[in-house]
Amino acid sequence: MKVDEIIQIQKFFFNIFNTFFVILGVSIFGCAAWILFDIDSFIVVISSEGDVKLVAVALALIGLVVVVVSVLGCAGGQLESKCLLMIYMGFLIIVTLGQIFVTFVLLLRSPKIKEFLVNTVDEEIKQYGNRSITENKASWTLLDRIQHSAKCCGRHNLNDWDQNVIIQDLGKANVYPCSCFNTTCPTRCRWSRS
Repeated sequence: MKVDEIIQIQKFFFNIFNTFFVILGVSIFGCAAWILFDIDSFIVVISSEGDVKLVAVALALIGLVVVVVSVLGCAGGQLESKCLLMIYMGFLIIVTLGQIFVTFVLLLRSPKIKEFLVNTVDEEIKQYGNRSITENKASWTLLDRIQHSAKCCGRHNLNDWDQNVIIQDLGKANVYPCSCFNTTCPTRCRWSRS
């Protein structure tokens, strides 16, 4: 093989590699846009924390940086510009170090994140159906969807619903939301938040 053919093969694989990362960057940006703008997603449940919007904005920025760096790499490879390739390599090192840092921070904060999510789900179950709280309707719909599709009832089991304010006010046992059942609601358990 001649040197020119080897260089062309290397350019081809370099462009394939960078095209994959352009697609990855656009996907990350799309996920961030979904988190920011979809009002019926799981993010609604935890949106009381400002950290969620911060994470979504950070994801959008990361997606854009990945796209820009990958396009820069494609351009540097096609033009065979040492300057562009050095800038590309510098950005790759910065992005890699940033990913390591974010992973480290998430690992350190994972118990706090898990505790927050558990407390949020427990609070949603407790307030489910309470008509005086109208801002939670989207999260109740999400809770219904999760219970129905996962074929579960509560976070651990049926007993989680004993803490619900509506069930406690009714003073009845064995009353659960209809989403706990995958078919129609049994008569003895018929209760919906409407």
